[in-house]
Amino acid sequence: MQENKSYKKVLRIALSAFCLILISISLACESSLSQKNSNNANTSPEVKLTSVERDIKSMQTANFEYIFVFRRKDGGILDSEDKTYLKVNSPADTNRFLLSDDDKAVVAGSSYEFKPENLEKLGKRFNIENYSSVKKVENDNVNQSINK
Repeated sequence: MQENKSYKKVLRIALSAFCLILISISLACESSLSQKNSNNANTSPEVKLTSVERDIKSMQTANFEYIFVFRRKDGGILDSEDKTYLKVNSPADTNRFLLSDDDKAVVAGSSYEFKPENLEKLGKRFNIENYSSVKKVENDNVNQSINK
């Protein structure tokens, strides 16, 4: 009977030691994972995009070939007349217009070409930034027509 009690005591001690070892290993792994996650967070800082940059990215994600940003020449807020002028003088097939930069810019996305005559009319009233994905040569021709 004495042997049975000491056997149980040794078994309890061994089981307790085993549990402590498992807990220690578990905590070490958890600590290692949280360190890795914090290191990953530190090595890839978040890039803050402006509203215009987000909208341009949205247009690119939607695979629009023609992307333009229109701003008033005086840098002011676009009023209803500006928006109407923009829509009337843009190709009818323009897919999307997004008001951006606290109403100081409109980002237009289209799968259809903006003709030089459209850009010329729009260039009289707005500063135009071209983010189109069309070929470089075509893009240069469009930029030349904007700057006339």
